Amino acid sequence: MRKTLVFILVLTVFGVVWTYAVPQPGMDAAQPGRSDDLWAAPPEDSLMGWSNDQLKSEVYRLRRELQDLKKKLGMTDTVEIKSKGSVKVPKGSWKVDDFESQTPTSGIGWWTSFSDQNNMGTTILPASYERQPGGSPLSPGYCAGIRGHLGPSEEPWTWAFLQASLSRDEKPVDLNGYRELWFAAKGDGKYYVVSLQREVVKDYNNFQTDFIAPETWTLVKIPLSRFSQSTYGTQYPRTFPDVKVLAFSPELHEADYDLKIDDVVFVK
Repeated sequence: MRKTLVFILVLTVFGVVWTYAVPQPGMDAAQPGRSDDLWAAPPEDSLMGWSNDQLKSEVYRLRRELQDLKKKLGMTDTVEIKSKGSVKVPKGSWKVDDFESQTPTSGIGWWTSFSDQNNMGTTILPASYERQPGGSPLSPGYCAGIRGHLGPSEEPWTWAFLQASLSRDEKPVDLNGYRELWFAAKGDGKYYVVSLQREVVKDYNNFQTDFIAPETWTLVKIPLSRFSQSTYGTQYPRTFPDVKVLAFSPELHEADYDLKIDDVVFVK
């Protein structure tokens, strides 16, 4: 019943976007609504004439409403972390990093943080990776994080990443034996992207999915079945026998970002 309600809401949400984005008979599209508010409600007449960034902002707003509904229905894939013992990691899981040690002890490579150098407004701090004091309640000493500003989504393109090789010798790792990716996240309430970069993918069309970084430390649980590719590049089966890199990045362009990550685990 809950899944049916969410499915109906998804259809309704995108129906609303389509209805407002495409002029309907009798609608006056000469004066399209505009808003500088990132989460502004759509105008009552039409979205015709809105820029790509305005339309994307509207989609983000609707996605947040969907996320809120899922939370009310008890279907959220996040859990607020209240104490060190509030999360039980299943046996056989791979604890990738809790950032309590300067050098990862799980066999992964080094974490790095970097961004484009195309002079389009992107900034990133720290400019080179360093642990940050104040982790999640599960491991409160340290965490990892990036903050700054992401430039526009246009050529020659902008990006900012916090990522790590999943093996010290940079060889691919088989993740097919794992069911979910768990990690603690804290941020500014915006959407972010987590990606699994497979060796077979050569055109940057990596498997990825999005998540919200709440303002309090929250455990995010993502089934590997949720990771998918964009349609622009070469398509591969959704299997993960050759993952080389785990990466986190901001999703919203022409906006500030602030993301902290801790207690990264692949769960069987």
